[in-house]
Amino acid sequence: MSDTEPQGLRNKGFCEHGNNPAGCQLCAQRASQIEAPERSLEQRLDNVEKARRGVEQAVLLDAYLEKDGEHSLEDFLQSYRIEKNSVSEHLQERFSKVLSEWNGETETHAKIATWLEQITVEELGSYSPDNLGVVVLQGIVGKESVSAQGLMGHIQVEINGPFIVVYASSDEDYKKMHRADAGGSFHRAERTPLTYKNADLLPNILMVNGESGTTAAKETVEHERQHYINSKWMQKVSEVGADGQWTLATKEDWMKDEVLAYLKDGSEPERLNRLQDDLYKHLFENLQADETTKLRQNLSDIISTLSEADEFFPTKAARSLLVYHLIDIPLTRMPEVIKLLATYERQRGNPANTFNVPGKERVEINDGVIPPDPDDTTLPNLG
Repeated sequence: MSDTEPQGLRNKGFCEHGNNPAGCQLCAQRASQIEAPERSLEQRLDNVEKARRGVEQAVLLDAYLEKDGEHSLEDFLQSYRIEKNSVSEHLQERFSKVLSEWNGETETHAKIATWLEQITVEELGSYSPDNLGVVVLQGIVGKESVSAQGLMGHIQVEINGPFIVVYASSDEDYKKMHRADAGGSFHRAERTPLTYKNADLLPNILMVNGESGTTAAKETVEHERQHYINSKWMQKVSEVGADGQWTLATKEDWMKDEVLAYLKDGSEPERLNRLQDDLYKHLFENLQADETTKLRQNLSDIISTLSEADEFFPTKAARSLLVYHLIDIPLTRMPEVIKLLATYERQRGNPANTFNVPGKERVEINDGVIPPDPDDTTLPNLG
């Protein structure tokens, strides 16, 4: 995790529609669907209902990215039997952007994986998963800093779409990757230079303190995967003040990115309190005292509101719906919108682990979402 500018927060002052965000009617129209406080509660709940289909489609797109091979909007729609005319033009553009960038970076990382296999043979004489782990660690921290005999545990390397995931089974080896004690296990997947005698590679590397397959490791990857999706999806704020420091609005955007990632990995609301810890000190650095107080209070309000609404979002799938309801909502409005969404679920009579399916019973989802299997006749038509 960077203490300066996290990955994906580098736009040039334009929104995703190519306009000035302050004057973009498309952005304003989308935000007003749920946010507008002057609307009556009935009107706002009606807007949540209208927005829900697009939110469900976004959750399904998220699941679709787990599918191997080339991704496309047409294949996504077919996989979930979604009628194209049921997806707004705006969402089609956003979905296509996410899929295109996911495809491009997945292809790049597949090539990097091939190069790493070749480098492993050149450096250590033969390829094996253990040797690959040594070579990747050497690429991160320098060949002189590590050898196979110098590892305290073992390093596992997995290619996961647009990432290379590096698992360290010992704290000591994990700390080597960060060149210091990072104090936690959640770290943003970042472009990380791997330097070798005959090659310089720049993959997205996600470093995990733990072994592949453990619950904690899976949650870490889910968390970081959401950061990646956020970076492709969210309308980012990257404002620098007259003093050359990131503004409060930018820090609020970074905080929102973290809140969504924690929700997506299945964390209980109380776990978001770790965003107050030293690991996340960059979220509060260089702010005025009153701005720091405001940001901390906003986070506290979100945590307490989520705790009160937790019964309506009882599963990871339900929280996925919550994430995509909130992904276009500013951090400062999140408590209000979470309360609104809880009211919507209460009036609907079901926790948010059911999908509205026109003409059918609601489809319940628990620990995952409906898989992209076009041969499964039980799949709902969300069109």
